Amino acid sequence: MRSIYVMCRRLFLFFCILTSFLQQGLGQCEKATDLSVSEVTENAVTLEWASSNAQAIYEVEIKSKGRTPKLKQTISTDLTSLHFEGLVAGSEYRFRVRTMCEGGSSSGSTKWSVFETAGMNPEEDCPKATGLSVVSATMTTATLAWTGSPYSSHYEVEVRSKGNTATYFFEKSLLDTAVTIFGLEPNGKYHFRVRTTCINSAVSGSTSWYAFRPGDSPEQETCPFVEDLMADSITNTSVVVVWSTFGDNTVYELTVSDGQGNDMVVAPASPPQFIQGLSPDTEYEVSVVAHCEDGVPSQVNLFFTTGEEIADTCSIPENLDASMLDSSSFTLSWDPVSGAESYDLQINDLDTV
Repeated sequence: MRSIYVMCRRLFLFFCILTSFLQQGLGQCEKATDLSVSEVTENAVTLEWASSNAQAIYEVEIKSKGRTPKLKQTISTDLTSLHFEGLVAGSEYRFRVRTMCEGGSSSGSTKWSVFETAGMNPEEDCPKATGLSVVSATMTTATLAWTGSPYSSHYEVEVRSKGNTATYFFEKSLLDTAVTIFGLEPNGKYHFRVRTTCINSAVSGSTSWYAFRPGDSPEQETCPFVEDLMADSITNTSVVVVWSTFGDNTVYELTVSDGQGNDMVVAPASPPQFIQGLSPDTEYEVSVVAHCEDGVPSQVNLFFTTGEEIADTCSIPENLDASMLDSSSFTLSWDPVSGAESYDLQINDLDTV
């Protein structure tokens, strides 16, 4: 019996030694490490990890997290990275990796690594604007500003008078987070609020009203009058209005009127100001009102007459094209017009069209 016991013991020890030898010879299947993400967009991500195992296969498990629409998927790859698409913007996900080595051995799964896609979730509430303020004001104007969300698409700003101040109402949809309003009553009482629409079409509630006054006292000196006011490059339907400016904090309001109730108002305006859509052979009055911080607005006027309507005109150039050379210059081109002696080129930014 003793000899049988000794033999069994030797066989067991031999088996243990052989198993240890095989494990050392084949190597253990190590877990992946350093899980991370890159190239994160609204709907896609690249999952990455490190591995010391040669010629291994990796099972990557991806799951949604929290309130994110349900997702559970496992993908196999022989690379140490995986590009995955079909995710939801502004949502949380997690992933882990299990290594499959040669010979059929495998590691355990790594711990979950959590990440969030870029953008705004379709079900997310649109945050209200914050930091409402008046960044500058004259006796009759005010520049209102606020801080928006990075996911805001546009804002609805509403301005109303208060108390005994003459009735005033202003409402406008804006892409920017600031607006200058005109026609206020010196020392009048006003307030404004903002409502935000986000890129996922969600709409915030309106902010609380923010109260302000355009000036401290109506007893102020008059703002300096603009100089060198001139109507230039007059055609039968357009004009360029120019004047000399002064003061960084002065805001200009330009009005072009035919005296029959057809007024064109540009505010804030800056010279040279291109005005189009006028009627041929018509007298117009131009007024430029200067609004400064410490005075009553000043006004300068002039008159001009548009040219007569021309029955026989040149053909309109076609195939206008703009090719960007760098961040501040373009090459402009168009098809030549037969019989043309020269071309008048007009360039405007979108705010003055």
